[in-house]
Amino acid sequence: MFLEIISNAFINSGYELFIVGGCVRNELLGIKPKDYDLTTDATPEEIKNIFTSEFMNNNSCRVKIYDTGIEHLTLTLVIYDCIHKETFEITTYRVDEKCDGRHAVVSRAKSLKDDCSRRDFTINGIAKNPLTGEIIDFFGGIDDLNKRIIRAIGDSEKRLKEDWLRMLRAIRFSSNLGFEIDPALKIEITKHSDKILKISKERIRDEWFKILSSPVENIRKTMFLLEITGLMKNILPVVTSMRNFSQTGKHHKKDLYDHCIDVLISTARLTPDPIIRFSALIHDIGKLITRSGCEGSYRFKEHNYYGMVLSETICRDLKLKLEEINLVKYLIEHHLEIKDLYVACKNKFNKKLVSRFIVKHKDYLKELLLLGKADIELNERIVIFIEGIEEFYTDYTSENRNEIKSILKGKEIMEICKNANSGKWIGEIKNLLIEKQIEGVIKNREEAISFVKCNFKVGSDSC
Repeated sequence: MFLEIISNAFINSGYELFIVGGCVRNELLGIKPKDYDLTTDATPEEIKNIFTSEFMNNNSCRVKIYDTGIEHLTLTLVIYDCIHKETFEITTYRVDEKCDGRHAVVSRAKSLKDDCSRRDFTINGIAKNPLTGEIIDFFGGIDDLNKRIIRAIGDSEKRLKEDWLRMLRAIRFSSNLGFEIDPALKIEITKHSDKILKISKERIRDEWFKILSSPVENIRKTMFLLEITGLMKNILPVVTSMRNFSQTGKHHKKDLYDHCIDVLISTARLTPDPIIRFSALIHDIGKLITRSGCEGSYRFKEHNYYGMVLSETICRDLKLKLEEINLVKYLIEHHLEIKDLYVACKNKFNKKLVSRFIVKHKDYLKELLLLGKADIELNERIVIFIEGIEEFYTDYTSENRNEIKSILKGKEIMEICKNANSGKWIGEIKNLLIEKQIEGVIKNREEAISFVKCNFKVGSDSC
């Protein structure tokens, strides 16, 4: 609602203002923009002078301006009233003075066309007048949108050399939108794929997980594109190592790479979460260092453990957050336990064993069950078994509480056991109580107290 107010403020002050970049592209594709990037011929200082106290009084709103990217001639404008609040990035027309493939030194440009000419792809170089709705397209971006092509503005090699991350961005737009990459651009990406190593891990990580968030129907083709251009071997060499790595045996017919891609795609059908999708892609990497036996009867002893160890190194290299690293590690280390549970239950739904499994994995249970269902080479009976666990778990949580908790708190257990010393023993009792709650043996607080009194010695801290 504030865009028109801002636009009029610029025009009334004698300046130009245009919407530009991905938000215009998305509007033309029928996708609602999350935010708007604006560009103007006004300098940052002139922009600040537009939004005076007089402007705010006349428009019954407040404005705050932050120098979030002043070295790149960019300001962040936050405009709000008592009900609404919107944020806009406003950048002065600019051109690149010099680029090293990672960062650019920019200076003020003379025109909108000069500003658009420095952008990466034609579909991102389209501008729009926010007041009239007029579309300004200097480089054939609309035609490329219609043809569903990712094409560089001007010379492909020059565009990539300005920022090598654009190689991954091209793959990301291709994957997210389902577009083809222009052959000239693809040749240059393949030619320079090793230059991605010049880019910071944080920037690579952000693009990689946006790629993993793509629509499921585009993922297989995207993974292949990353491989043939050489980008995959530079950003995630472990995935390339899985190619043609035989794992033929009792449980697998496909090579490791094809199996993991299949599981990734199955996972993508169940969740948009890129971290869980990533876990699916590398869930069997431990096999790379644990293979024994011969073709047709390979074994991979403790590959889940070694995969977990390897995954931590990979995740840290990609600069993932600690909670994300812990989730990836957990899923890889424990992904075999669903099948182990199925075997232990002997094709039947054993409430006692299932309850124990739920308690053990309660922090990551939903994610673990999801990955188990996505492992498409498990037989149909195990998938039905997993769905049974999900239903059992959902019934319990929906009827009792939103999360699994013991009926009794730690202090209550200490009082019942007449033991003032806290310790690991309290957690073990709480977990056992949860198991019995899920099994249906314990239904209320009184039964929980009776269970503790009957099964644990007063004054003891031993379980």
